[in-house]
Amino acid sequence: MDSAIKGLIKSILNMVSDSAKANGITDSLAGWSKDLYGFATTIQNNVMLPVGYSILALFALLELYRISEQVEAMGGGADAGVRLISAALVKVAFCKIAMDSMNLFMNAIMEVSITLSQGIGKLVNSGHIGTIISVDDIYNPLSKEGFWMKLMVLILIFFVMIITMLASVLVNVVVTGRFLQMYVFLAVSPIPIATMPHHEFSGIAKNFFKSFMAVSIQGTLIYMVQLFYPFLMKTAFSNVDKSGVFPLMASLMGFSILLIFAVFQTNSWAKSLTTAM
Repeated sequence: MDSAIKGLIKSILNMVSDSAKANGITDSLAGWSKDLYGFATTIQNNVMLPVGYSILALFALLELYRISEQVEAMGGGADAGVRLISAALVKVAFCKIAMDSMNLFMNAIMEVSITLSQGIGKLVNSGHIGTIISVDDIYNPLSKEGFWMKLMVLILIFFVMIITMLASVLVNVVVTGRFLQMYVFLAVSPIPIATMPHHEFSGIAKNFFKSFMAVSIQGTLIYMVQLFYPFLMKTAFSNVDKSGVFPLMASLMGFSILLIFAVFQTNSWAKSLTTAM
């Protein structure tokens, strides 16, 4: 009985750690799907970039018109006009460079999330949680219990393992959706960036960067949520001698459902961290 319970607990821990390691959460945009990355880049260069240049030219003209009215309202002055126009042209030039280098910028933002996730993975022995929390740590509070209680726990853990398997599938769905969203952002990136020179519409470009940062950092949050789950299991087992088997059952089932809920909440958490809309 003891070995069966330990075997199921070990299976759950390995399932969580292997899922966190194998779902590509630490891959780059080019590394997760080379074909999707290439297609998104092709759309960006052949469809979105020409449209972005047109929008950039329009906003540049509107900005120059706004500056001319501002200089006229100030009573003219060559120095002021030249200074304001030069600043606007520099802004347009930087925007053009940013549009041409969006792959570089977006991969750099993505690299921050990858570095954070890999750093967390090193703390748990490259994704294996056993170096921090072991099967014995979880099982010890149950070792003194009787046969029937252990049997009930065994049945319960079997259902928990099924829920954990479902959670792993849902995590893969969320991770896939996250990467698809980033490829869409990569493909359309020249258009929101083209709004940067205009003082009223520049918020579109700023929010675009915030939104992409949120989607990127979501990967780290998903990774952390998965690796937190074994500690929740240990918490549930640690109180079994005081509360009994039924609170243990409720805790384990609740924590398993919480794992699924938390994975879906990582998107809103990431937006809160980056103040993205």
